[in-house]
Amino acid sequence: MGVINMSVWQNLKNAFMSPKSSDKQKQVVIVTNDENVPGQKRVDEMSDLTQVFQVENIAMDVVADSRAAALKYLAEFAQKLFPGLDQETLYGKYLLRERQATTELGAGVAIPHVQDSSINQLTMLVVKLKKPIKWTKNEEVNVLISFLIPDPERNYQHLAYFSTIARLLMQKNFVHKLSKAKNNEQIFDLFK
Repeated sequence: MGVINMSVWQNLKNAFMSPKSSDKQKQVVIVTNDENVPGQKRVDEMSDLTQVFQVENIAMDVVADSRAAALKYLAEFAQKLFPGLDQETLYGKYLLRERQATTELGAGVAIPHVQDSSINQLTMLVVKLKKPIKWTKNEEVNVLISFLIPDPERNYQHLAYFSTIARLLMQKNFVHKLSKAKNNEQIFDLFK
């Protein structure tokens, strides 16, 4: 998996955790290594999440009592959707990614993700936990938005989707609607 500068995660987290909730003019900027990606746009546009997300990619009321249990569930869910994936490899990569830097973004949301050569297409999964779990020392999470990323991946495509997720999370009512959603269709509609 490519190395992602931890400041990217901090910037994404800070973008929608700002104490000034009245600051409506925030613009998320994703900066990649332009030497490796010629012509990469520096200011993102909202990506069409339906290109990587289907209603079947949502799991509701998942029971997990820890971050490790939630990541194990994600690996199982991914393997169930895509039988060619190795659940243990994915689980190990989820754990390694969390050791590098937490994927918790605040507001009860984490974006755990894995990159592996067995993944054929960029895919987004959403898991809503039955009860919030402790993700970091100070933060609880009840929604996981996960990305399965091919390795290698062309043009750091997943970063545009991460940015779109961050922008959605900055919208005043999005997190509230996400936490109150009662079925897969309601969650899917939020990401359309």
